[in-house]
Amino acid sequence: RQFLEQRLFARPERVSEDIVDGYWWSANQPNAERAALSFLRGALSFDLAEFIPNLRTPAHFIWGAQTGFNTLETGRKLVLLNSQLELHVIEDCGLVPQLEKPEQTRALLANLLE
Repeated sequence: RQFLEQRLFARPERVSEDIVDGYWWSANQPNAERAALSFLRGALSFDLAEFIPNLRTPAHFIWGAQTGFNTLETGRKLVLLNSQLELHVIEDCGLVPQLEKPEQTRALLANLLE
C-alpha cells in the first residue's frame, strides 16, 4: 500500500483495497520475486525513445501529470520523436491513470475510439 500511495498515485486516498489486493495478487504469482528484483535493479527498463521514430501507426500516450517515475517533460519529449504520437495529460493523477482516474481515462479512450 505504501508504495502505491507514495510512488504511483498522486493522491493516497485513491488507493482502494481492491487496488491493493490486485497488486498483492500479482506480486505473489510464481516467480514474481524475479520480476520485482529485475525492476529494482533496472533490468526491466529500456529506452522507449529508440523505438518511437520507427512507429508507423498513430498512438496515444495517456500521462498522469504527477507521475513520480517519468515526468510530464519526458512525455512531451517522446511525442516530438514521431508526428503520429499524441500526448493526453490527466491532471492531478500519478502513474496509473486507469486506476487513479478511471472515469476520465475511460472517457478519453471512448473519445479517441469514436
